[in-house]
Amino acid sequence: IIDSHAHLYLSDENLDSLIKKAISTNINHIINIGINLETSIKALEQSKKYPNIISATIGIHPGETQDLSKINDIKTLIKSNSFVAMGEMGLDYVKMYAPKQKQWKCFETQLQLASELKMPIIIHNRHADEDILAITRNFPNVPKILHCFSSSIKFAESIIDNNTFFSFSGQITYSKKGKTLTALKNIPLKHIMIETDTPYLTPKSFQGQRNEPSFITNTLNHIINHRNEDKKEIISTIFNNTKQFFNLKKLLN
Repeated sequence: IIDSHAHLYLSDENLDSLIKKAISTNINHIINIGINLETSIKALEQSKKYPNIISATIGIHPGETQDLSKINDIKTLIKSNSFVAMGEMGLDYVKMYAPKQKQWKCFETQLQLASELKMPIIIHNRHADEDILAITRNFPNVPKILHCFSSSIKFAESIIDNNTFFSFSGQITYSKKGKTLTALKNIPLKHIMIETDTPYLTPKSFQGQRNEPSFITNTLNHIINHRNEDKKEIISTIFNNTKQFFNLKKLLN
């Protein structure tokens, strides 16, 4: 199992303890996601402590658009370190941390850099489906994950291609019906990943606790219960999707 999206540096719990519990629940790897320059460096430091278990990403979340002034620093860091992706980046029209145009510029600038450096990206999308689609269409060669996917199957079908993946979080465990569960059932398995978004979006069985990577099995079981494929096929396909996307072949044979 690979947790495709966590913010380990935001957890209240000791990193050693988090990793020990993760390993005990058959987690092979965790993608530690940066949200600005400072946290991307923290994510990288944690990955260096556990190089076989943690990989880091670097990016500017739509709530951190002020860091766009540091894009050259980000480019330098990418070139001198082994980040596995850029992000998370994207648009958030719920909290509206910044005006739309400022969010667009931050997103597009990072997409241009990802295209230049041939890096995959992780997208944050809250109520911004149309603009996410319009902007990413200009960068068809940049592989992307729509993290914590909560949109409709109609949107998924409009944006899907060989370079597009959809990651489901503990949020899906609260769904008995609705658009996101319909999307989970119908998106081709070869385009699906799973995540915790640690320390957020705790699965229903652990409601009230801060989320952590070891809780991901709860989300995985929910997906297995709502798909038609064999359990082993679901687990192995999601694992391989994630391994290939983040180019973890050397770490995970």
